[in-house]
Amino acid sequence: MLTNVILPAASPMILAGAGTALNFAFILLTVAEMFATNSGLGYYIQYYADFSDYARVLGGLFVTIFVFVSIMIGFDAFKRRVLFWTLNEHH
Repeated sequence: MLTNVILPAASPMILAGAGTALNFAFILLTVAEMFATNSGLGYYIQYYADFSDYARVLGGLFVTIFVFVSIMIGFDAFKRRVLFWTLNEHH
């Protein structure tokens, strides 16, 4: 009953929560890199912002956005594959 009824019924909410957690984790990771480390994209952005090198700051932001969007697209593809029975409800 657990694997055939309860887990499939709860998995859309579980994966929705995992997507939200992934968003917050990426934001917190970037902010932590800005203030507490000496490496990473957040550090790169903060370092060049301190020197007013805004071309590199924008470059770092675009790379960060590209990485984040790529991860989220991959996660959405994973959700579509795992939750294949819910596709007809949204389209």
